[in-house]
Amino acid sequence: MPRSLKKIAKQPRNKRIPETRVSEEELEIIMEKFRHSGLSFSEFHRQALLKANVIVRDNALDKKAIYQLMAVGNNLNQLTRKTHINDAIDTEYLWETLDYINIVLQEILDGS
Repeated sequence: MPRSLKKIAKQPRNKRIPETRVSEEELEIIMEKFRHSGLSFSEFHRQALLKANVIVRDNALDKKAIYQLMAVGNNLNQLTRKTHINDAIDTEYLWETLDYINIVLQEILDGS
């Protein structure tokens, strides 16, 4: 569990973080927010970094969904191959695969 910001604030501030590269437009936006904040730039920067909401792009749900979709694709490839070889469709396997596709898609849509 992260320490509270009050406990962190009482510690000495003798460490530095690397500079951040921004575009000219991003710098203007940041400086405008800073000027309106009434804080020192260090405090403004610290607060922005400590209280920011970070969007994680690569999470376990994405990996799980990708794995499940790959499995579905594999099942469909097997069905297609079997159909072409035998000139017949295994309807039971087809319905099982379609049910599995619906379950996976529903999980993705529900975010579970």
